[in-house]
Amino acid sequence: MALDPPTGCSFPSLKQSKVKLESLRFRMSNVKSTLSSECKALRKVRVAPPIPANGSFSRKSMAYVHAGTQYLKEVSGLVRIGVTTFRNSSSSYEVVQETYSCSLRLKSSTEEDTVQMQPGSNETHVFLPDGLGDDLVIDVLDSKGKYYGRVVAQVADIAEDPGDKLRWWPIYNEPDHELVGRIQLLIHYSTSLDENSHLKCGPVAETVAYDLVLEAALKAQHIQQRNLLIHGTWRWLVTEFGLYYGVSDAYTKLRYLSYVMDVATPTADCLNLVHELLLPVVMKGKNKRTLSHQENRILGEISVQIEQTIALVFENYKSLDESSPSGMMDVLRPASGLVAPALAPALKLYTLLYDILSPEAQLKQCKYFQTAVKKRWRHLAETDELLTSNSNNSTMDPVAVSTAYQKMTSLCFSIRNEIFTDIEIQNQHVLPSFVDLPNLSSSIYSTGLCNRLRAFFEGSPPNGLSPPVTELVIATADFQRDLSEWNISPIKGGVDAKELFHSYIIRWIEEKRLALLELCKVDKVKWSGVRSQNFTNPFVDDMYDRLKETLVEYEVIVHRWPEYAFVLESVCTTFAFHSLMYYLLKFILMVGYEWSWFLAKWGDRPN
Repeated sequence: MALDPPTGCSFPSLKQSKVKLESLRFRMSNVKSTLSSECKALRKVRVAPPIPANGSFSRKSMAYVHAGTQYLKEVSGLVRIGVTTFRNSSSSYEVVQETYSCSLRLKSSTEEDTVQMQPGSNETHVFLPDGLGDDLVIDVLDSKGKYYGRVVAQVADIAEDPGDKLRWWPIYNEPDHELVGRIQLLIHYSTSLDENSHLKCGPVAETVAYDLVLEAALKAQHIQQRNLLIHGTWRWLVTEFGLYYGVSDAYTKLRYLSYVMDVATPTADCLNLVHELLLPVVMKGKNKRTLSHQENRILGEISVQIEQTIALVFENYKSLDESSPSGMMDVLRPASGLVAPALAPALKLYTLLYDILSPEAQLKQCKYFQTAVKKRWRHLAETDELLTSNSNNSTMDPVAVSTAYQKMTSLCFSIRNEIFTDIEIQNQHVLPSFVDLPNLSSSIYSTGLCNRLRAFFEGSPPNGLSPPVTELVIATADFQRDLSEWNISPIKGGVDAKELFHSYIIRWIEEKRLALLELCKVDKVKWSGVRSQNFTNPFVDDMYDRLKETLVEYEVIVHRWPEYAFVLESVCTTFAFHSLMYYLLKFILMVGYEWSWFLAKWGDRPN
C-alpha cells in the first residue's frame, strides 16, 4: 500500500485561509473610512435644475427630470470610484494560509516506524500491513506541530475496492471524535498470491494450521525439559507444512521458541537452542523491520521469558547443575572454580536482547550477580543457627561456646573459598569486562561477615585467648590478608580484624597484668630452701615460666600486629620488676630472721 504522487495529502475542506488579526482590523477600518468618505462625497453632490421663471408646468417637470438624471450619473461615478479604491486596498494584503503535516504509521507497527510526510511534496511510502484487520493511522499536525486530528483508514475498506484509489477520508479530533475536516489520499493496494494457492483445499488460516501441526509434533516427540528437539519425520512434516503454506521463517522459529520457553531450564543445551532460534529473528527485525504485528507480539512475550531464564542463570551461577533435570542443584554445595556451562550461552542471549554497551544494561547484569552473591551469603549465614539463638554466653556451657566459635571460624573459611572461586571464574574470561566478580562479591561477603562477627561478639564476647578464640582471630586476620593479596579494593564496612578484636586484646592484656602482679604478693611467693637444678630459687623459676607462657599465649597477636608487643613488654617488665622487689624483700626478711636466730643461739652458748 503506497501514497503515490502527485496528489499526496491535501486538505481542501479544512479552514485553509486564516487572516491575521491585524490585517482584519485594518480592512474593517478601511471599509469604515471608505464608506464614511463616500457618504460625505454624496452629501456634497448638488444639482440645481434650470427652471424658467415663466415656464409651464410641463417644462418645469422636464427640468427636474434632467436634474435627477445628472444627479444619478454623479453618484454612480462616486460609488464606482469608492468600490475600486476598496478593492485595491483589500488586495494589497495577502491571506495567510495555514500549513499542515502528516504522521503516518500502521496500527500494527511501533511508534519508531512512524513516517513524516508533507502535503503536496510528492512523497511516497510503502506500507506492509499485518492483514485486513490492520489500519493506516494518520495524525494531522498544524504548522506549530500541535495535534489537529486523526485519520484511521482501515485496510479492509481499502482492499474492498482497490480500484477506488483516490478517496476522501474524514479527520476527527480525538477523544471527542469531532469532525474537523477531510483528507484526500491516493492509495494503491496490492497483494501477492502464493503460486500454489489454487491447490489448497479451501481457505486456511496458515499460522493457525501451522500451530496445530507443531503442537501435534511436540506431543508426539514428548517435548519436555532436557528434550527440546523435534527430529525425524515430524521435523520434516513441520518444515514442509510451513513452506507449503508460506508461513514465514521468523514465525516458525518464534512459535517453536514459545513452546521451548514453557519448559526452559537454565542449562547449556536449552540456552544454545534458544540463541540459535532467536538470533535470525532479532537480526531480521533490527535490520529490515519486517516482522509482522503477530511476530512482534510473540517476540515480546518470548523476550520476557528469556530474560527470566537468563536471570535464573546469573542469580545462581554457582548452583547450576547440568546433570539435574531442572538444571539446578537440589542441595547447595561448596562452590568450585569451574564456570557453569550455561553461563556462556546466557551471556550471548543477554547481549542479543540488550545493548551491552549501555550503562543501563551493564548495571542490570551486575545486579543479577549481586543477587546471586547475596543468596549464597544468606545460605552460609543460616548454617550457624546456634549463633543467633543465643544472646549471652553466660547461659551457654563451655562446650556450646566453643562450638559457636568453631562455627564462626568455619564461616570465615567458607567465605574465603567463595571469593577465591569467584577469582577463578573471573580468570577464565567468560564474563564481560565490566563485571568485576571478585570485587563485587567481596564487598557483600566482607560486609556481611563483619556485621555477623560484631553481633556474635555482643552476645558471646571472647573472655580470653582460648583455643577456639585463637582460631577465630587467626581466621579473621588471614581473611583480611588474603583480600589484600588478591588485590581486592578496600571495602567500607568490611572485615578489619584488628579493629574487631582491639578492645578485647587490650582487656586481655590488662587482665594478664593484674593476674601476674597478684602472683608477686609476699604471702603468695613460694619459698624453699631447696635449690633447683639450675641453682636458682624456685620463685625465680616460677617467674620465668609465667613470663614465657604469656609471650607464647600472645604470639598470635604480636605476629599479626607487632604494635601490641610494646604493651606486652610493659606488662612483662612491670611483672619482673615487682617480682624482683618482692624477692629482695623476702630475702631481707629471711636474712633478718636467720641473723636473729644466730644471735639468740650465740647468746645461749656456755661460757
